[in-house]
Amino acid sequence: MAKDQQVLTHNMLSLEEHVTLIRGHQQRIKEAIFDFVAAISNAFDQLGGDVFDRELAKELGMSASTLNRWKSIGSSRVIAENADAVPPVFSSLYEITLLEKMYVDEKGETQGLKEVQKLINRGSISSATETKDIRFFVDRLKKDRLDRKRQTKEQMLLEHGDSVGYGASQQYSNLSQAVEAGLKVRTIVMAPPTELLTRWGDPAFLKSDIQAEFPVSELRGKSEAEFITCLIQVPNVRIDVGIKLLNASGFNYRRTFFHISNTTKGDVILLGQRGMGGAITDIEETDLAIVAEHIGSGPFMMLFDRCKRDGWMSIEDPVT
Repeated sequence: MAKDQQVLTHNMLSLEEHVTLIRGHQQRIKEAIFDFVAAISNAFDQLGGDVFDRELAKELGMSASTLNRWKSIGSSRVIAENADAVPPVFSSLYEITLLEKMYVDEKGETQGLKEVQKLINRGSISSATETKDIRFFVDRLKKDRLDRKRQTKEQMLLEHGDSVGYGASQQYSNLSQAVEAGLKVRTIVMAPPTELLTRWGDPAFLKSDIQAEFPVSELRGKSEAEFITCLIQVPNVRIDVGIKLLNASGFNYRRTFFHISNTTKGDVILLGQRGMGGAITDIEETDLAIVAEHIGSGPFMMLFDRCKRDGWMSIEDPVT
């Protein structure tokens, strides 16, 4: 018995020794995480987006959305410059990338990065900060952005009275510019790129997040007297994301056109409306703009592509 007691006592560590041991493991975990992030970033640079999203994700047993979140972490300047001051936890690191992007979108790259750095400098974000605490800053910024948009919209209504802002003579460089100008259209057409569909399709990316990043709902004209139409072209495997985008944009999903898509890409066209439109029959056209003119009414807005047809406006890169 005495011998067993001696062995147990010999192998026991003091509190300070446990702390030192655990901190050593903790540091190795942090180093491994950033090595992991660097390896994923290098893989994306060398393999390209398609192989990265499909083949690499499959080989790693990881969803494309999760893999892209790791890539976002690896692309973050704030995280790279503050590796010792951020929590070595995947969910927390990803929330920091969202916060960084929102500030950069809001204030420009230089000032946006400074705003996140301020949170780190004053200890609001540290290596011990929990994910929910970082998400608090993200949610607060989203709320502030939505409040400002509501105020802008209310001011525009006060200034213009009954004017609904219809028109197709002005061109805009991005969606925010069109929204701030009070533009309203009756038909919206879009074919979002793969990168956005992947991000928006993530279950953690809510409809409210899409609305904050991509406020296409603000372009909708009044639907009391006439229906408003939205057509979204997506790959067949992304139908769920397309419907999610329709709902986030304030449209009710009506139907899917399978046979009018480009069969080499496997795309489909989703129809959403506000108000009650007429009966929609099958059509043979493959050109998205012609389909929109057949179903909807002008003015028309094309997003993520250029359209030179009469009565159309277009914004090739609306999210920037």
